Amino acid sequence: MTVKYVIMAVEIFFLILFMLSYPVLNSGNAAGLLFFMTLLVITYKFKPFCKLLGSLWEHGWGKAIILLTAVFLIAGFTYVGILSVKMYKAQKNEPDNAKLIVVLGCKVKGEKPSRILRMKPCRRTPKLYA
Repeated sequence: MTVKYVIMAVEIFFLILFMLSYPVLNSGNAAGLLFFMTLLVITYKFKPFCKLLGSLWEHGWGKAIILLTAVFLIAGFTYVGILSVKMYKAQKNEPDNAKLIVVLGCKVKGEKPSRILRMKPCRRTPKLYA
C-alpha cells in the first residue's frame, strides 16, 4: 500500500506542475494534464484496471486494442523524448552576431512599430529599428 501512495504522490506532483502553467494552455500542457490524471486514476484503481485488461485480453479485438494502444504510447513517448532533447539543445544555441530578432505577439502598423517594439532595448539585444 505504501508504494501505491508514493507513486500517487509523484503523479500528483507532476500534475500540479502542469497545472501551474494554466494561463498557457497548449497541446503539450493539455497532454501532460491528461496523461498524469489518467495515471493517477489507474494507480488509484489498479486492481479493477488489471481486471479490465485481463477481460479485454481474452478477446481478439481486445488484444488488438491493447497492442495498438501500447504501440501508440511507445511511439508518442519516443517522439516527445526526441523533441525534448532537440529543444534542450536548441536552447543553448545562440547566434554570434544577431542582427534581427522576432518578437512574437508584437505588430508593426504600416511602417510604425507598436509601443512595445519602440521600447528601449536592453544592452544585450540588437537594435530593433533604425
